[in-house]
Parts: sequence; C-alpha cells; structure tokens
Amino acid sequence: MKCPICDATVDENAHVCPKCGHSFDDESKEIEHLINDILEEDNAENGNGSEEKQAAAQIPETTPKKKTNGKKDDIKEKSIVISRYAIGLFIILSLISLLFPWVVMEGRGVTEGFISDQSTDQYFDEDGSIELSGINIMSLAIKKGEEYQQIQNEDGDMKRSIVSTVHIYYMYAIAVYIILAIVSLMVVLLPLRLKGQSIVRNLAAINLVIAGLNMLAMKFIYFSAFAIRAKQAIAADIGIGADVKYTLEGFAAGNDFYPYTVNIGKGFYFTIIVTAVWFLVAVALTELRNKEELDKIDHEA
Repeated sequence: MKCPICDATVDENAHVCPKCGHSFDDESKEIEHLINDILEEDNAENGNGSEEKQAAAQIPETTPKKKTNGKKDDIKEKSIVISRYAIGLFIILSLISLLFPWVVMEGRGVTEGFISDQSTDQYFDEDGSIELSGINIMSLAIKKGEEYQQIQNEDGDMKRSIVSTVHIYYMYAIAVYIILAIVSLMVVLLPLRLKGQSIVRNLAAINLVIAGLNMLAMKFIYFSAFAIRAKQAIAADIGIGADVKYTLEGFAAGNDFYPYTVNIGKGFYFTIIVTAVWFLVAVALTELRNKEELDKIDHEA
C-alpha cells in the first residue's frame, strides 16, 4: 500500500511509514470515527422521519372531529331556530284561540243571574244559552264587573262579595294573558339566542294558570260570580224568607229547581293545548341553553 502523506510504498502489515513516520493506527481510528458519524447522521434522519410520520398520522384523526363538531353545531343551531319559530307560532295560535267559545252556559239558573241589556244581549244564542269566548269573558268583566261583585245582605243593603270579586279579577286577568303573550312573542323574535327562553317559559306557565283559574270559577257553581248573582235573583223573585240552595247542577228553591249548566267549549281546549305546547318547547330550549353553558365551562376548564 502507499502512504497517504509521502506516497511511499509501504508493507501491508506496517504500522508506521518508514520514510515519513506516519502512523497508520491513527488513520484507522479516524476511519472508525467517520463511520460512526455517518451512522449517527443516518439514525438522526430516521428519527425525524418517524416523528413527521406520527405528526402526519395525527392530522387525519383531528380533522374529522372538527368536521363532526361543526355538523353537530349546525344541526343544533337549526333546531334552535325551528323551535323558536314554533314557539312564536303557538303564541299566535293562543291569541287566536281567545276568539273561540270557552264556555257555553245553559239553564234557567244561568239566565236568572246573567245581566241582560243591550251590551250583553250579543252573548245569547237563539236557544237561550250563553256562549262566551275568552275575549267575551274579559269584555264582560270590564262592562259589568262592578255589578257582578255586588250582592244584597239580609238587611237589604248592597255589599261586595269576596268570591264574586275574586272571579271578576280572574276575568280581568285574560287581559294579562294577552299582554304576556305579546311580550313572549317579542322576546322570541328578538335575536337573543337562548337568553330569553326562560322568560318565555315562565310567561307561558302564568298564562296556563290564568286560563285554568277562569275555567275553575266558571265551571264550579260555588266559585262563580254569575251563580252567586243568580241565587240572589231567584231569592228576590220568590220573596222574603226564600231558601235557595246550591247544588252541583243548579239551585233548589222549595219544590222548584233552576238548572245551572256550564259546558267547556272547544276554544278553551284549544287555548290550553297551544299554551301547554308553547310552555314545553320553551322548557326544552331553556334546558338546551343550560347544557350549552355547561359545555362552555367544561371546554374552558
């Protein structure tokens, strides 16, 4: 072989060049170091490649999740919009339902206690029954509420009946029903997302109570301002000392009986159904809002 320094011919087994003294042992060590450096560089390149592969492998896993969450958010947003429009529709229907008959009152006991004049004759049907819608009940309270609250005591003086007064205030409350429905409709149509749904839910609950109390007072003779006045009128017709008693079906006065019947009209059922649906959808949206708030808290945590 030849010496890399002086180019002299040297024996293959020589450790040192006889001419220039170059050590072949140091050269072999340099070659080993060079080989080790090359191997380390290859290992480093292979390591970086695997990390890049792992990073690339993670990208397709996260991307679908984002797409899936986006689709879920879109579906949720559409559900919210549809539900809000549904609430608005049922609120409008609840207002329309007030125009349809809530009660149909029949019997001699009814006509005896009902104030009949030019302002109330419109409520009488041809067969003598009295048909009242929710709006009619409110109008009757406004027109004749004060008269229906007055009854005659044993001395012949007029006094205010507590039961009749409570019933008349129930009738007035139908105006409150209308106001609350309009307020709820405004809240639903405003771009408040889900913040106003608890208000809409609570107002629907109040309106259910208003409708229910009105029907309770109209249906049960003991709570009705009309029935209390009818009893007074029957007693006045019979004369002093007349004993007029309430029954579930009317008034008993000696051998005479005065039927008093109140039938629930389709308009009232319509009112209760649409108001109940309005309430239930508002409850669902309120729960959805609460869930969104909890999800935000979890995400921030």
